[in-house]
Amino acid sequence: MAARMMVLVGLLSACAPDTNLELAPTLETPTLTQESIQPTPDRLNRPSTKIPERVPPTQGLSPVTGEVPIGLMDQIMADLEERIGVSADTFSVLQAQAVVWNDGSLGCPEPGQFYTQATVNGYQVIIEVNDKQYDYHASDSGYFILCENSLLPLVPQETPDA
Repeated sequence: MAARMMVLVGLLSACAPDTNLELAPTLETPTLTQESIQPTPDRLNRPSTKIPERVPPTQGLSPVTGEVPIGLMDQIMADLEERIGVSADTFSVLQAQAVVWNDGSLGCPEPGQFYTQATVNGYQVIIEVNDKQYDYHASDSGYFILCENSLLPLVPQETPDA
């Protein structure tokens, strides 16, 4: 029994804190100053982003109902003008709105093609020339196609009142 007590006392004394140990020095928290803060590389020399101009509403029975960047509209009009050989002065914009496409096909899938299965913010522009309608689908990055087999967009985006 005495041997057991000796082992128990030895174990307990091994667990007791050592009062002869020095405490580790405390680290000071550095003080941040304007000079010590370095910008991250993605913020260096970043050009300012200019918001694109928007297509003004048209007069007539079917006004432009959304906002499509003017540069994109110009490209779409030029593309249609080249395709059909008719001056853009005779074009009527029936619809130009911001939409959300349900996948990378932009609502215009082609058989045998695979598309990203994520929603894509973009635009739908419908132009009428000589009683024929041309349906353009675009992404917000500026890619556009003339769509022959159109699917409806997932959601028309709300546009703020000007």
